[in-house]
Amino acid sequence: MGIITDTIREHRNKGSLSDPRVPMLRREWFAEKKVLDIGCNSGQLTIEIALRFSPRRIIGVDIDPVLISDANKAVSFQHSLLPPDKFTAHFPLDDDRMFRYFPRSMPMIFGNVAIVQLDNKEEECRFPHNIGFRESGDWTTEKRNEDGMYDVVLAMSITKWIHLNWGDNGIKAFFHKVYRVLGPGGRFVMEPQPWESYKRRSKMSEALDENHRKIQFYPQDFNEFLRNEVGFVSIEELGVSNNDAKGFRRPIYVFLKT
Repeated sequence: MGIITDTIREHRNKGSLSDPRVPMLRREWFAEKKVLDIGCNSGQLTIEIALRFSPRRIIGVDIDPVLISDANKAVSFQHSLLPPDKFTAHFPLDDDRMFRYFPRSMPMIFGNVAIVQLDNKEEECRFPHNIGFRESGDWTTEKRNEDGMYDVVLAMSITKWIHLNWGDNGIKAFFHKVYRVLGPGGRFVMEPQPWESYKRRSKMSEALDENHRKIQFYPQDFNEFLRNEVGFVSIEELGVSNNDAKGFRRPIYVFLKT
């Protein structure tokens, strides 16, 4: 069965680089680290993490090839808005002027600035060289050995779609794989959708509706399962994002692997 996802989930705060969830994240979790963003959509959050936190590498994964194409275009577009290298030192990392040095109209009129290959490996953590996107039909079951590869895994507003498409066993298998691909001391950052949001989306197809009716493992059970069954040693609730879109103010949790 092909997964059905919520193609409108990126419409929150659309057009703004500043994702309201980013201030809740900590730079030290990402700086010079390997990061996987599962269900990245069109890459807005992935790009902002790559820009602000300088991970060694961040990979965004999504099932939709159109969204992956959009994400790659967004990287090129955002790169075209950055100041020349000699001016970047004048802007703090949290200063949005650095990310909008040139007006959006510039690449629209003159085209995107070419991304030049690096000769200096020390600059590999700098955007846009530290980011990539790929399509994955079902990350949980794909034949790719990523065990212990990542320092951080993100699952933001995606658990509902995994749950509705593959049921209780599917979401549990997803959680176990997240644990496997994290290295020692790795972190899993999760923004789960609440149970009451499932019903409306389950009406998108008969298969989703049937899976919805069979669910016995609820989002409020996730934290206990991740700690007691999967093996994470601690859970931290970061709070609720200050999102201006209705239905998107959800708690975000961080799980630590020993």
